[in-house]
Parts: sequence; structure tokens; C-alpha cells
Amino acid sequence: MSENKPAKTTPGDNHSAFWYERDPNLLEGEKIAMANFFPSFKLEKLENGQLCWIGTLNPNGIAGGIWTVMALYENNHPNNSIYGGSIKIYPIRPNLNELRIALEKLPHVLHDNINYWYIATTCSYEVNIITSAASHLLQASKWIFLFEGWLDGSISEEKFFGHKF
Repeated sequence: MSENKPAKTTPGDNHSAFWYERDPNLLEGEKIAMANFFPSFKLEKLENGQLCWIGTLNPNGIAGGIWTVMALYENNHPNNSIYGGSIKIYPIRPNLNELRIALEKLPHVLHDNINYWYIATTCSYEVNIITSAASHLLQASKWIFLFEGWLDGSISEEKFFGHKF
């Protein structure tokens, strides 16, 4: 989703613009975690070189919807020194940008530098904890579960909008 185009480098170069070239072992660890926890997700490389996982989540089963999401790695991964971290979870279907407009208020979402909204999957107290796409997708599943419960009235606004879950 970012339009940043990093400088060309050679694989394995410590000055590579891409985290997965700087640390191929980390990429292998990410692949193992995703195979264990989200085996239906597919790893893709975007035109700008960023990696992402695309797949579906359905934490509420037949009572909920099927969400197509993208877990996008920032080029500075692993970096969790800021709120939101270096992995962003973008709901593709349903579209989070459209949901936010329709509902006017939506907790625990952030927007990127080109104003696309994504689910905030790390909290301020988790800063400097290394996370993976799998851990971010687990948190996104929790957010979707609570969001759908808030929409159907089974979860209070106080609970969903607060940090009481």
C-alpha cells in the first residue's frame, strides 16, 4: 500500500532496503509461524518489494462474517518501537475505510501515511516487543470478534472501545 520504492541492493547485503534480505532467517521463522497458525494464508510480494500475507479470518464462525485481510510488513520489520508496529493488518473485505465512514467511530484503528485504515494490533505497552505476522493476525482476529459482537449488541461499547477484553 505504500508507494515508497527502496534503493536496489543485492540479496544478503546488510544495507538492503528489505528486511527479508537483511535477515533471511527471520523470514523463515515468519513462514514457519504462519504455516503453524494460519496455513491458508499466502505470502506475496508487492510491486514495491514489500511482503505481505493474504488470507481470510472468521473468528465468529457461522455467526460472523468472513474477512479477507492483508498482513503487510513495513521495510523496517522487526520494529515495534512505535504504536502499531512494523506489521499492519489491512481488512480488504469488508473494507475498513468504508466501515469507518459508515460507523463514524471505530476504536483501535490507525491510518497509514496515505490514509488507509488498519487494525491496531500492538498497544503502547507492547512497544519494543518483537512480533510476527502470526501474532498480529491473532490480535486482528480478536478485534474482529469484538467488532462483530459490538455490531450485534452482544458486546458493550464500553468493552469494545476500552481495553477491557
